[in-house]
Amino acid sequence: MRTKIEKLDHFGRGITYINGKICFVDGALPLEDLKIKIVSETKKYSLADVDDYYTLSDDRCDVLCPYD
Repeated sequence: MRTKIEKLDHFGRGITYINGKICFVDGALPLEDLKIKIVSETKKYSLADVDDYYTLSDDRCDVLCPYD
């Protein structure tokens, strides 16, 4: 499912709305256009993981790790 992230919650998850229901997406940043996969649903909200990024946020950066 393709969607656009609107903002972050206080846990750092991306927030989007699907059919009027809030959906929390791990690993997403505001203004990113991405393909998600719903992994869990309740009556009030859904949880999703990112399948693919169509547009990345300007705030996203590569982390330089000396142990890679």
